[in-house]
Amino acid sequence: MKAHAQIETGRGKRSRTSSSGIGGRSRRWAKEFLPRTLTFCLLLSLWLILSGQFDGFHITLGIISCLIVTGFSGDLLFADARPTGLFRHGFRMLGYFPWLLYQIFLANLHILYVVCHPRMKELID
Repeated sequence: MKAHAQIETGRGKRSRTSSSGIGGRSRRWAKEFLPRTLTFCLLLSLWLILSGQFDGFHITLGIISCLIVTGFSGDLLFADARPTGLFRHGFRMLGYFPWLLYQIFLANLHILYVVCHPRMKELID
C-alpha cells in the first residue's frame, strides 16, 4: 500500500505517492549513468584510435583502463546533463583556432631561427 497525499499547487491539486517510484529512479539513472557511459565510449574510441592494436589483449587492457578512468573522473567531462552556453563556446572556439595557428606559426619560425643560426654549428660541435 502506498500512502497518497494531495498537494496543492498554484495550478490545482495533484496526487503524489510517498515513495520515489520509478520516475525518480529513471531520472537519477539518466543523470548518473548516461554521462559516464558516454565518457567511457569516448575514452575507449580514443584508446582504439591511438593504440592501433585490435587484438584481444589490447582491447581488454583498453576497456579496463577506460573503466578505471571513468570511475574516477566520469563526472568531469559531462558535469551537467544539459549543456548551457554551448553556442557561445562554439563562437569562442572559432576565435581560438586562428590564434592557435598563429602561435604554431611563430613557434615554427623560432625553431627555424634556432636551427639555422650560424653559431649553432659551433654549439653542436
